Amino acid sequence: TGAQPPQSYRARAEEDPGKVLGIISLVATLSTFLGFNFLGPIVGIITGHMARKNSRSAGFGDNEMGKWGFILGIVFISVAVLGGLLGLSIAGFAGLAGLLGA
Repeated sequence: TGAQPPQSYRARAEEDPGKVLGIISLVATLSTFLGFNFLGPIVGIITGHMARKNSRSAGFGDNEMGKWGFILGIVFISVAVLGGLLGLSIAGFAGLAGLLGA
């Protein structure tokens, strides 16, 4: 009568509130490989930050999936911006060379 459930059941009921956002963050960031070059990583950065914040405020450790979604989102955005700038600079030099008749 009124027996407490085993510890494993109680721990399972107290799930990390940032768990779902962490999964969304990592999946959104990895959607870069499906063609969502800017939208996926931006969503991954935002939801990764939210997941980590929710996990820490609830007393859980750092949310690993949220952390990796956040980090990879920043890396993928940086690579895309760097590639865009490199493409623009190459196009600029090619246009300048064409104007100069080289």
